[in-house]
Amino acid sequence: MNDRKATTKSMRTENYKTSLILLLCMAGFYRMSENALQSSYGPFGRSLLGINAPEIGLASTLAGIITILANIVLVIRGGKHHQNRSLALGIVSITIANLLLVTSHSLATYLASNLFLGLASGLVMPGLTTLAGRLKGIGQERALTAFTVALTGSLALGPLIESFTLKVEHNSLRLGVLVFLPFVIIAMVTLGIISNQSHESSSADAPQHKTGKPPTSRALRIAIRAQLINQMPFVTVIVFGVLIGHSLYQSTTATSQLAFTVFFGVALVVRATLVWRSKRIDVRLWIVIGTVPMVLGLTIMSMGRTVAVFFLAMIILGIGHGLMFPLAISLVAKETLPENVARANAALFTATSAATATAPIFVGVLWKFMGYRPTLLAVAIIVLALGASNLTLVTHRANDDPAIR
Repeated sequence: MNDRKATTKSMRTENYKTSLILLLCMAGFYRMSENALQSSYGPFGRSLLGINAPEIGLASTLAGIITILANIVLVIRGGKHHQNRSLALGIVSITIANLLLVTSHSLATYLASNLFLGLASGLVMPGLTTLAGRLKGIGQERALTAFTVALTGSLALGPLIESFTLKVEHNSLRLGVLVFLPFVIIAMVTLGIISNQSHESSSADAPQHKTGKPPTSRALRIAIRAQLINQMPFVTVIVFGVLIGHSLYQSTTATSQLAFTVFFGVALVVRATLVWRSKRIDVRLWIVIGTVPMVLGLTIMSMGRTVAVFFLAMIILGIGHGLMFPLAISLVAKETLPENVARANAALFTATSAATATAPIFVGVLWKFMGYRPTLLAVAIIVLALGASNLTLVTHRANDDPAIR
């Protein structure tokens, strides 16, 4: 009898590990494809369609608005039963976005591709995060951190695939996008497999749901502020990093791109380390600690004079970026009842999407009136203020109150 129980437990553990591997592959393939589309809209519109920069920017802004609206819909309606349908709709949407861009010969189809990608971005990432947090048998924090490692790794692998395709196919932008379509199809098939396994494991573990902690608005507020702390420096560096390199450090574009590689490489190492140390980490405490490298990195970048200092700042910022996202989603998963996790994740991604859409405009305006170095210091001060408010919430954890119901 004991042998049979041990065998059943072993089989279930293997199933959970298989589900995790499939989820990581799906997340990586989706994020790789999404990033390829996002990075291709600019050169595609300009070179092949003759679209001007304001029109390209407008299309991107509208896509961002669609992403935020999709996030909000998930907050309102995103219960557990809607999760798989939202994920499926999101993956279908990115498939349509890919095909529309590849076959695009007008502004209308170019704009439609942007809008479908915005819909996919709003639906898929919250759902994937919720799926990762629901995997049993391998540790919730470890699964979520491994999920963020897959996302970061895909950001490094995707450009290599696109660069190789462009080189082989004589810089064909259409083929550079189309090459990612098989990855989206694989992700769609993988979703079907994961959904079945997730349904089975959820049914088997249903009695355990009642033992979870009640949802807490304090935990969700901490997680949202952690993501804002993460996004402000991240967007500043990604959108304006090359300009910072040129203006403050006289670096070439190639050198700035190498600095981005270092940034993502450090983040990847930090997240990989968290996979193995996740069970020993006080998530709330480390969210507060994670503010320090963000503030320090921005301050050093604003004051530096040499390329070496530029790289040092990117390394420090990479540490903060590697910490904040996995810690934020772990906190939401850990302190929210299972039936509310999907909506809590959607709320978290709504804040992230809003910050991603508005931060470049905000930073750009500061840049125009204040210059490069004062703007970096201003962003550092904003991040410090958010970190201080999080410290207040963390030190008063005993007064948590109900969150999303």
